[in-house]
Amino acid sequence: MAKPDGAETNVVVIGFNPDSGAGGPWDLIAGAREDLKIADTIIIDDFYRADLGVRAPGELVEINNRRARVVGLTQGIRSFTTTPFVFTSFKNALNYETFAAGSGVASSGAGNRETLAEVDRPEGVGLEVVSSSKRAARRQRHESCRRVSIQANG
Repeated sequence: MAKPDGAETNVVVIGFNPDSGAGGPWDLIAGAREDLKIADTIIIDDFYRADLGVRAPGELVEINNRRARVVGLTQGIRSFTTTPFVFTSFKNALNYETFAAGSGVASSGAGNRETLAEVDRPEGVGLEVVSSSKRAARRQRHESCRRVSIQANG
């Protein structure tokens, strides 16, 4: 993710369905999940604002050379790896990730293949719905495949 000052930092993009809210951000202190129905919008945790170069909601940042407007803040959502989580809609998550042909989109949680199958994906990008435990096992093996973390909902 490119900060407003041009510096780069890694983030974990978590896409979810803003209509159901499942898998999305909680403990919002600014903005609303529904704001993520708008294209190119994200929600970050207040704790990481300074690290991401964001002073307040409304500011623009870039994720993989695509603009993202911060429309909300959470409180207390932290990663044990210290890599900030960025919440957005399924569609935005796919737009923020760059895919090579044949690469996959991984989903965790109580997913439903039909919901994920409706999400627009770049041509040549596959879809795989996996359990949280299987995803964790893959992460431990340090798979080299680039994946977007998308929370699936029923």
